[in-house]
Amino acid sequence: MKSLQSYHPNIVRLLGCCTKSDPVCIILELAPYGNLKNFLLANRSTEIYQNLHQNSRYLTSLDLIHFGWQIAKGMSFIASKKFIHRDLAARNILLGEKRCCKISDFGFARDVSTASVYHSKLEGRLPIRWMALESVVDSLYTIKSDVWSYGIVLWEIVTLGSTPYANMSSSELIRKLPTGYRLPRPDHCSEKYYGIMSRCWDEHSESRPSFSDLSVVVGKMSKDTTEEYMTMENFDSNMYVNITSEQWPLNERM
Repeated sequence: MKSLQSYHPNIVRLLGCCTKSDPVCIILELAPYGNLKNFLLANRSTEIYQNLHQNSRYLTSLDLIHFGWQIAKGMSFIASKKFIHRDLAARNILLGEKRCCKISDFGFARDVSTASVYHSKLEGRLPIRWMALESVVDSLYTIKSDVWSYGIVLWEIVTLGSTPYANMSSSELIRKLPTGYRLPRPDHCSEKYYGIMSRCWDEHSESRPSFSDLSVVVGKMSKDTTEEYMTMENFDSNMYVNITSEQWPLNERM
């Protein structure tokens, strides 16, 4: 985190730390809205979206796309510093003032300035549902594996905090990903916006877009009021499941 502290509005700020005596702790900037996953879940309501235009307190499709744009900008900055995050997920995005997305939780992050690929030899609880194909199969991580995770985060945002592959176990997912299986397009999400996610999940990592490209594309969408990328009034929360930490399989990390 100290290496990333050239200020960027979409990276959580490290204000201080104590490492020389117990308790070991870090001091981060305040994120008054908590993490993005819980914020999205709190905004679920069929009645809300039926009356969306009468109540501007709740999230619109442009709000959701704006979240994705901010995260892409933050990840573009991280990539430019030659770091990989390795645990990008909605639960690890904090919301600051004015609901500004701030990437946090760098416990899995690695410096790849001397080698573009990081090979993990550690076993244990891993965020399987957010991991790229090459990370799941070969324990290989690159900036482009973070791009895969970003596509999962976009899906989380569109489905207001749903758990990816909620109807599948991790072992089933590990078997199906190499066959080309991917998260399906939500009914209320346009083909064009889902296409961004699909590009992030390309089997070949070199074919995935860069975070710089993603920040440009998603940024344009976040300001486009002429095209409907999501019809949130058609969102059905009953179709999308959120798995709590108590329900999470022991061999996975929530």
